[in-house]
Amino acid sequence: MYYAESTHPAIIAKEVFHAAQALLQQRAKREALPRNTSPFDQKIFCGLCGTSFRKKVSHGKLFWTCRKHSRDAQSCPVTQVPDTEIREAFLRFYYKLNHHRDIILTPMLNSLQSILQRRMLWSENIMELNHQISELSSQNQMLATLKEQGLIDPDIFISQSNELTQELRAAKQMLAGYQHPCFGHEAVPLHGEAGAS
Repeated sequence: MYYAESTHPAIIAKEVFHAAQALLQQRAKREALPRNTSPFDQKIFCGLCGTSFRKKVSHGKLFWTCRKHSRDAQSCPVTQVPDTEIREAFLRFYYKLNHHRDIILTPMLNSLQSILQRRMLWSENIMELNHQISELSSQNQMLATLKEQGLIDPDIFISQSNELTQELRAAKQMLAGYQHPCFGHEAVPLHGEAGAS
């Protein structure tokens, strides 16, 4: 295959071609910029049909509208909601949760921790540790019985008993770590606590 330059007359002038290429590159850069996102994106859902809301700009103002209503107003009667109303509702909700956390958040957190603990009781790690603790306790009991009957040397008894006690303590500490209410979770500061201004 051969490449030959300037064998045919140009369809468009070189300057127009280069200007069009520059314009295409400029548009590509503009599209690559992140879109104006909102903390409410994909978090607002219609109370009637369950469809997610989407942002919509109308007459220079931002609104949130049910996607189903947007497609067909007859399929969902929920009309668009101004962004300012969404933000004000969120702030009112946050204020109520923050100022009444002893009534709302604390009981809910305690309930969630209780559920987490009940689930943890049946996890494989917890069951395995409980089995290990049971086995070690049985071995310790057997060792004590053998000592009482004089069937084991006192030095061997002390050595074996110390070893079993250390293993038992380690297993119980691991179990306590798994059953701690904050296992796997970090504390979230609420109003007036560290990090608040």
